[in-house]
Amino acid sequence: MTSNKQLQDLLEQVARGDVDVVTARERLLEALRARPFEDLGFARPGLGGKYIESGAPDLKGSMPVNTSGGLKSKGHPVGATGTAQ
Repeated sequence: MTSNKQLQDLLEQVARGDVDVVTARERLLEALRARPFEDLGFARPGLGGKYIESGAPDLKGSMPVNTSGGLKSKGHPVGATGTAQ
């Protein structure tokens, strides 16, 4: 997981309009639920849950997340996991 400083540095270099899809580690999303969307700037602090409920991170939403199905869709074997990452 990146630190907030690293994340802020990255976000300053990338315009939000340049991002079409997000791929994130499933365990991060499962453990923290709405927080990654807030940290990445897709939702204001405290509104990550509303962002998820809006459908934005869904496959046909405005900012699809893990459109490949993530590592779980690959069975999470060691070789395929490393290759996918």
